[in-house]
Amino acid sequence: MSETDIAWTPSAEVVAAANWTDFVRYCGLPDYAALAAKSSAEPEWYWRALAGWLGFRFRATPNRMMDLTDGIAYPRWCTGGTANLYDSTVGATVEQAPERAAVIWEGEDGRRRSLSYADLDRDAAACAAGLDRLGLRPGDVVAFYLPMLPETVVAFMACLRLGLITLPLFSGFGAEAVAQRLELSGARGDHGGRHAAARADGADEAGDRRGAARQRRGAACHRAARPRRRGGDGGAARYLVARPCRGTGCAAP
Repeated sequence: MSETDIAWTPSAEVVAAANWTDFVRYCGLPDYAALAAKSSAEPEWYWRALAGWLGFRFRATPNRMMDLTDGIAYPRWCTGGTANLYDSTVGATVEQAPERAAVIWEGEDGRRRSLSYADLDRDAAACAAGLDRLGLRPGDVVAFYLPMLPETVVAFMACLRLGLITLPLFSGFGAEAVAQRLELSGARGDHGGRHAAARADGADEAGDRRGAARQRRGAACHRAARPRRRGGDGGAARYLVARPCRGTGCAAP
């Protein structure tokens, strides 16, 4: 086969069912060539049309989807608009297909767990309630030191609901590296399990960095997220203590 040979050509059925075909139809255009031409001539129209086709949810509709006033190298996106990605990534599917699988997890030992969108929405709401009780507000940084678990997705989505900034902490980081990232980010909370507690203790030994986080039991953040303070200087940052969830709606201490 030469470099110019076509390895595969989609059938008419595949083309008819393709997302691009559906988008072209949504835009009221005859074919892909027409879409390419219109999107090049009117890029702002294209992005607004794409957001509409995707069902992206804005809480306040943007005045402009793309503003090139400062030049093509300095675009401003969705000016005047506000959105929370949780609405589009979880909320929309909860309304349309709540039992659809949102998380499918398989452990190294072969165990399998899954969460539907309804499950994810319920648990993320419970976790978010605990974080809110801590006094965390939009723009606050929450560090993540967790393995790949369904609870990790729940915790991430809980932060998304509240507009919190998530800070990933790689499990291979040493104590000093963890402490530096917590300090430089100004993290006010941490999601982590027993290993994170040990690593945070190591951070204490590495200089008692402010923001080093500790968690007493478990990896889930659904229950009893209570603020603690370290040291007696009055300026030490809060850190998060989370206990395993023992049932639905268990955000209360």
